[in-house]
Amino acid sequence: MSRDERAVTLAALFLGLCVAALPFPPATDWPQHLALSALLGRLWQGDPATSTSFSVNPATHNAGVHLLLAGLSRWVSPLVSGRLLLGLCPPLLLFAALRLLRGCGLPAWRALLLVPATLGFSFGWGLINFCLGTALAWFLLDGFLAQLNRPRLPHAALLALGSLALGITHVMAMLLLCLVAIVACTERALRSPAPRRLLPRVVCVVALLLPGCIFDLYVYFLHTSANAAAYTSPPSWPDEPGFFRKIGLLGALLSGLFSSYADTALAWCMVGLLVLLATRARAATVLLSPLLLLLFLYCFTPSVFFNTHLIFQRLPLWGLMAALLALPPLAPGPDALGRRWARMLSGLYLVLVPLHLALHHQEVRGALVVLEKTPPGVCVTGVIEEARTVGIRLPTLTHAAALAVPLGAGDEAFSFARWMGLPVVYRPRHRPPYPERSWEHDGRRYDPETPLARRCPVVLLRSGWAEEPTAHLLLRVFGRREARVLARSGAWLLVDTGG
Repeated sequence: MSRDERAVTLAALFLGLCVAALPFPPATDWPQHLALSALLGRLWQGDPATSTSFSVNPATHNAGVHLLLAGLSRWVSPLVSGRLLLGLCPPLLLFAALRLLRGCGLPAWRALLLVPATLGFSFGWGLINFCLGTALAWFLLDGFLAQLNRPRLPHAALLALGSLALGITHVMAMLLLCLVAIVACTERALRSPAPRRLLPRVVCVVALLLPGCIFDLYVYFLHTSANAAAYTSPPSWPDEPGFFRKIGLLGALLSGLFSSYADTALAWCMVGLLVLLATRARAATVLLSPLLLLLFLYCFTPSVFFNTHLIFQRLPLWGLMAALLALPPLAPGPDALGRRWARMLSGLYLVLVPLHLALHHQEVRGALVVLEKTPPGVCVTGVIEEARTVGIRLPTLTHAAALAVPLGAGDEAFSFARWMGLPVVYRPRHRPPYPERSWEHDGRRYDPETPLARRCPVVLLRSGWAEEPTAHLLLRVFGRREARVLARSGAWLLVDTGG
């Protein structure tokens, strides 16, 4: 292992340990995915109470994390296994990037430029299946390129199984792999000394993507046959950014987690470093087509596509990886400059990570303290008046109440079991009513008299003011309705409203 590979490995392990050490990591949708994993584990174990309201959904293309955690739930608590799996995401991304770079004959230090993006937009919003799927897709892309150069039947079988696993894990990661693998393998064949000999091989390699593609298409047709409008996007989306605003958002989408904005500044520095090194390159690029493809997709893909949110926002992670592959081999002078700055910038980021995560932990540890008092089998809802923390600028506390489900609760008011693309769904006539005035993303809109609030009598409340007197807080949130405090820790309260 070279010195650069050791540096990437140590950075990957450090990030993984920082994330896994947090009982409540800063990932917005993560509690919901953890809750579905716990429900899936109970369904597999034949729990009658869970089976009454929920069923296993085999037609899912967003299920990698849930299947892994549910399989482990018989032996390990979902909260523990979930933290370990979440902690694996940054190392897997960096190891996959390292393998891709090595396979293309490029220096390992370039993977250090990816370090801030591992805890970027997709991680901060809790799009964990996409993060896991991206790492798997990069490993598979390396395998496809190797298969193109030297076909091997056992490797082909593994790649076909890998594509099926990716199709189950996350459909968007599968789609991106298909597009990138097609253009990358085609470019590699056309630039070879004997393109006519390699182009038929490209067809055979791309055919290895069929298991995952066929599975996702099958899921799509099942969903649209049940609901013709399942993937119909709204005609317009408020505040859809234009071309120039997308360019301005690039740094925040690569690494926009910390409240200090230092990670975004470092992301821009790394983009600037790549541009500077590209101007000093004299050799031809190794692989240019993936970067051009992803730039096109980033510029012309909307926020909502096929009725799925946050689409173009996930692309910069792939675009940065493509830029690392597109950067030509450098002369010794520019290569040493890039290595030195990559180490310095990634090292500075690694200093910032534990500081911001520690600030985040100080504010959220009270949530788990009060949630441990959740009565078993109840339905819980969250009333989160402030979803951000001092250390993290994304609203990572939005779905904090869903953590009650792995701790024994039966359901959560805004459970992702509403969506047919996930592995656990509500049974007919058990799906709770969605309120016209929803408090899912703004706890100040909570109305204790709505049908959903009555269905979920236990409330996880986070006050915007940690020192607000309990009696005053209960009167302000619940009015004159009877409410009993089960536990309080700072700004966090667990309240039983009696249904």
